Amino acid sequence: VARGAQTIRSLTSELAARGHTLDEVEMVRLLDLCTSAVQERSGARSEDAFLPLRGHLFLRGLEGLWACLSPRCSGRAGTPLEQERWPFGAVYASRRLRCAHPGCGGRVLELSLCRQCGTETLIVRQGRDEEGFERFEPLAYQELTDPPAEHEDLETGDDDPDDEVVGAIDLKDARLLGIARSEHERSDRVDPRVLIDAQTGAVDPEGGGDPFSVISSSGGRMQCPHCGHADRSGWLFFRSCQTSRDFLMDTSVSVLLHHMPPDQGNPEPRPFGGRRTISFTDSRQGTARFAARAQGSSEQGYVRSFVYHQVLSEQRTDLAKIAALEEQLAKQRRAQAEIVEAGLDPQMLSGTLRSTEEQLNAERGVKAVPITTVARRLQGTPSFQQLHRYWRVYLPFKEEGIDEATLAKWLVMREFARRPMRRASLETLGLISVRSPKVDHEHAPPLLWQRWAREHATESWHALLKLSLDFYVRSNSAVEIDPGFFSWVGTTILQRRVTGPGGESRHARLVSWPRFAPRMRPRLAWLVVRAFGLDAERPGIREQVNNVLDEVWDRVRPALQDGEGGQRLVMDELVLEPVQHAWICPLTRMLLDTTVLGHTPYQPPLSRRIDTRGRMVQIPRVPHPFWNEGDAAAWLRDDPTVIAAREAGALSEFAERVLASTPYFQVAEHSAQLQTSALKSAERDLRSGILN
Repeated sequence: VARGAQTIRSLTSELAARGHTLDEVEMVRLLDLCTSAVQERSGARSEDAFLPLRGHLFLRGLEGLWACLSPRCSGRAGTPLEQERWPFGAVYASRRLRCAHPGCGGRVLELSLCRQCGTETLIVRQGRDEEGFERFEPLAYQELTDPPAEHEDLETGDDDPDDEVVGAIDLKDARLLGIARSEHERSDRVDPRVLIDAQTGAVDPEGGGDPFSVISSSGGRMQCPHCGHADRSGWLFFRSCQTSRDFLMDTSVSVLLHHMPPDQGNPEPRPFGGRRTISFTDSRQGTARFAARAQGSSEQGYVRSFVYHQVLSEQRTDLAKIAALEEQLAKQRRAQAEIVEAGLDPQMLSGTLRSTEEQLNAERGVKAVPITTVARRLQGTPSFQQLHRYWRVYLPFKEEGIDEATLAKWLVMREFARRPMRRASLETLGLISVRSPKVDHEHAPPLLWQRWAREHATESWHALLKLSLDFYVRSNSAVEIDPGFFSWVGTTILQRRVTGPGGESRHARLVSWPRFAPRMRPRLAWLVVRAFGLDAERPGIREQVNNVLDEVWDRVRPALQDGEGGQRLVMDELVLEPVQHAWICPLTRMLLDTTVLGHTPYQPPLSRRIDTRGRMVQIPRVPHPFWNEGDAAAWLRDDPTVIAAREAGALSEFAERVLASTPYFQVAEHSAQLQTSALKSAERDLRSGILN
């Protein structure tokens, strides 16, 4: 109060000089207490804060990451970088030429990630020094990419070519430096092993150097040395480690609102308890863009949280009975494997196995909740009523109108209309699993599959059936949804159809069923080959795999609806289940609710010698759906399952927001490009707490 504006650092220094030691985090907490404290006078609570403050917070988007070239960098010591699979040194969040750690001084180069598997490489330019010797230099500032747009954020990036828009550069002199892979893993054509001086960037120096793989362009194209993902028509297979300013602002709105005081004087329910805040910008288009992004994120975050907690609220669990049924099921599967080996009818135990599996699923509390039921529950919530009013009042196409039931259904469908590869969703976060009850689980797996999988035949076969719908049908957006969904909800997916085995893909909206065939990348076929260690080059193996995939088509066919040219998955018939265990995909680093014997469905070509088995992790389950009781913050801080999942890299900030139940809030633009009547209406709604 006496000295005016102060920084957090100056306040901590002042207190330290007076004998009170607080770090910057503790100082912020102390200031929070000062602003929330009010004085009680004659039994009445005052509305005036003890110390009202206005904060000026500065942030910028992440322009990229840079890493020291030296694998012996002293900056690795005592950090998570000190591991064999990290081939470089310390990491920096800003551009520099030399490593600042003692005794190092290595070249610092920009870090890039493969868009598919996330493999780390350093971006360099190939050149020559004054004496004509070859060396690697950093690329010029901002030569690689322009500042990232919203789709370039690390947490929301995806691999769909329909969505992918990236900047192109001339690859003639560009190179990528990666970990020097072993002889049986690498290819001299793709990533030859060379020695590089970490201080100068010189290639094959006389005094020796550190081994790296060098990825160069072949015919103007590069490809990842790990998974084989390649450039297409000049578009890069790798990406810089950037996050935009809009992305950071977008994700911080709910945090800022959480620390605002709720509206205590209004008895009517208000979004986020009537909390309010105002943001300013000198750009009219920036205002409109930010308001639209923030509102869309609010809707998506709230719907995502509601779906998870609603599905969870209908589950029940008996741990003792679950253990007994699991042991019983294991014995039955071993018995079925012995029957197959003896050449007897494999259907002998199929009914018993199915009955035990159904009992186990019931006792595990894995109750399948129809997606339409979740939509109806959403429609009846106060937050959805506020959301529907917002759509009627603030959206530009409000005159067309949309009823509550349709909007609720479409908002839920948007979360599951497509199974993304990396984009945050309830599936990639490892929280919800999607299943179609129309898939044929009644009949036993094919005899060939039973010979391959033995006691795991039924479990792995059902997994393959599910993966075919998730990672082929829904991943290609071959879903049956009302056409109005795409214009109202605003999703950019390209609706397609699938054709059966042997069908032709005559245009972009038709995709044929996966199998070994020319000009196809059959990930499901590669999955079968790797899961059972088959040799795809042996005579007859590919035909056997194709026969298995043809049988998969016959089993999932009841879940698809016929249409002109092909079939689509009926979204209204899907059911949702909570996930108890998931696998961390070794390529995308996202979570998978289903695998075939632990192998990810995101399979690289068979020429890549990669272990595609994921690591299983336990997914935390909130003890009280919707947190009508209990403390979400304390549970997220102290629960052992949460801590273990977080340490394993299986629990992102987006997942924690869902677990804590994200509230709904409303955002509106207020700028000179709007009509006066719209501005007055927004001002009234802000004062009354309808807008946040």
